[in-house]
Amino acid sequence: MLAVLAVIGLAVWVVGSLPRWFPDLVPSASASSTRPNPRPTIDVSGLAKVKVGRVVDGDTLDATLDGAQTKLRLLNIDAPETAHDGEPAQCLAEEAKAKLAKLAPAGSTLRIKTYGRDRFGRTLVGLYDGKGYLLNAHLVAAGLAAPFVVNGQVNLLQPVRDAQTEAAASASGLHQASGCTVPGRIVAAEKAVVKLPPTPSSAAETKQVIASAEKLQRTLTVLAADLKGDARFVPVDALTRQEVAELSNRVGAAQDAVGRALANLRGRR
Repeated sequence: MLAVLAVIGLAVWVVGSLPRWFPDLVPSASASSTRPNPRPTIDVSGLAKVKVGRVVDGDTLDATLDGAQTKLRLLNIDAPETAHDGEPAQCLAEEAKAKLAKLAPAGSTLRIKTYGRDRFGRTLVGLYDGKGYLLNAHLVAAGLAAPFVVNGQVNLLQPVRDAQTEAAASASGLHQASGCTVPGRIVAAEKAVVKLPPTPSSAAETKQVIASAEKLQRTLTVLAADLKGDARFVPVDALTRQEVAELSNRVGAAQDAVGRALANLRGRR
């Protein structure tokens, strides 16, 4: 009997540990799934207090913990990179930083649950306000950060995934189809495809339209690569798998349309 109970206990432990060993087993959110509450509250009375100092970017801030200056990195989210080392800021990076600064104002006291450190020595945390809301999830629900797993830690991944579902459903932040976002860039490209004149009036105009179509073709190639890329890229990582699949199909359709337009235009020269 004891042997049977031991086997059952081992099986339960293994199944419960799978998400930690294999983060991809945690289901990815989709915009069509039932919308959950992405910001459930917890009792924070037993959690450590920190005094907020400077917000560095949308997922990192300086704070005072137990009298010592500490750099906090919000666990299981990744915000757009701000400009650094000669690299331009990613889409909505400043908005993400401003959002975190609003949620965690300088001088305010918040609560944290710690999960060790990352390779840069930053303390990985779940950051909570006084009401017990997980601020990590707030940023994702606003469409200003992506779900992210570091050091195999998935402790806060589920509420973050839930927040991603809400952001997709409401087309918030990086999910909105305008401006610098990936959906916004695709909408702009689609509009440019429609504007390509099928029958230019002169050889000079034909040459000009071909140049415009070739530039548009290059833009679509970059978008296709962004959507399929394996490297970390928050403007894409913030999107659900369903969004990425749908956007990839639209880019492919636009590429086909530009290809046909170019074939027609080159045949007229």
